[in-house]
Amino acid sequence: MSEYKVTSNMRPAGYQVMIKAGQHQYIADEPTPAGTDAGPNPVQYLIGALNGCLTISAKALAKKHNIDLQDVKVTSTGVVDNLGGGRTAVTSIDTTVDFIGNLSVDQKQDLLENTLRVCTVHESLTGGIKMSVKLA
Repeated sequence: MSEYKVTSNMRPAGYQVMIKAGQHQYIADEPTPAGTDAGPNPVQYLIGALNGCLTISAKALAKKHNIDLQDVKVTSTGVVDNLGGGRTAVTSIDTTVDFIGNLSVDQKQDLLENTLRVCTVHESLTGGIKMSVKLA
C-alpha cells in the first residue's frame, strides 16, 4: 500500500490554490473572469492525472516487456454537467491513446488492455473512490 499526502491553501489572487505534493508545488485556479487563469483548474488536473498515469503505465509495461515504444500520446476530453442546486460533476471522460513505435494493431490493443489494468488513476476513476471529508 502507498499513501500520498497532498496539502493546499488559498492564495490571495482570484481563486488560486497552492498545492503541495511531496517536494512539488503547483497552482490550481479558475479561468478568467472568475479566476486569474494562473494554472489548470481542478478538473483539468483530474484529467491530466489520468493521462499521466496512462502514459507512465504504458512506458513501464513497454520497458518491462521490451516493447519498441517510442512515444505515447494520450488525449482526453472530460464533460462537466450541471446537476442542479449548484452542483456539478465530471460525468464522462473520453480518451484516445496513440502508441508510437514498431507495434502491430494486436500488440497495441494488448498494450492498451494491460495499461488500463495497471493504471492506478484509471482503476480509481472507473471503480469509484471511497472518500471521507471532515472538518479539521
